[in-house]
Amino acid sequence: MGMGMRLKLFAAGLAALAIGTVGAQAADLSGRMPVKAAPVAQTFSWTGAYIGAHLGYGWSRSTYTDDMNPGWLGVSTKGDGILGGGQIGYNYQAGAWVLGAEADFSWTGIKGDGVDLWGGGIHDKIDWTSTVTGRVGYAFDRSLLYVKGGAAFARSKHEYLWNVVLADSPSTGSRTRTGWTLGGGLEYAFAPKWSARLEYNYMDFGRANVRSTNTVEDWWWDANIKQKIHVVKAGINFRPW
Repeated sequence: MGMGMRLKLFAAGLAALAIGTVGAQAADLSGRMPVKAAPVAQTFSWTGAYIGAHLGYGWSRSTYTDDMNPGWLGVSTKGDGILGGGQIGYNYQAGAWVLGAEADFSWTGIKGDGVDLWGGGIHDKIDWTSTVTGRVGYAFDRSLLYVKGGAAFARSKHEYLWNVVLADSPSTGSRTRTGWTLGGGLEYAFAPKWSARLEYNYMDFGRANVRSTNTVEDWWWDANIKQKIHVVKAGINFRPW
């Protein structure tokens, strides 16, 4: 066999070896690499409308003064009681931030009593509270931390006795108060359409004049009343859409 023929056979062998090596490496890589990447799980979205209910406890403080007789009334009542009601709202999520608006209403059993400087008795009761607020929150997937603030409303009743010992007939008055609220809470979505929350609200109604009248003994009195309410409540929300 000539030298030229030997060189051709040697070159052909090298080519076959190279082709075989590349093919083996390609087959090995294709066996180790996944054909299709695993799908990425979708994170929970807070966007949507919701309705819900809540139950909680509230504390109030009402400070009474009389502009005509500064020494006549000098007392603050501290009330407390349970409350319960419902809420409705809407959230919109952009990234981890959640913006929303909410309105709620609570019937309350918050009651307070006090005695003024002259032995007169004061009793007040908050029939209901309501708020209309904006919310800003930050979501950690199914957990949402948020703050809220806006307008607050309350209906309060007031009674005054000239003397608690004599237990004479009281004068009575009521007023719907308007103020502001600030609060915050934590909400957790335990199911695709359900979430539970724990929330605190502070409501400040400033000062307002309230006239109470006694129809039996035909007398009345005006008191300037400063009122604040603290509320802690647990709630549950459902997103039907």
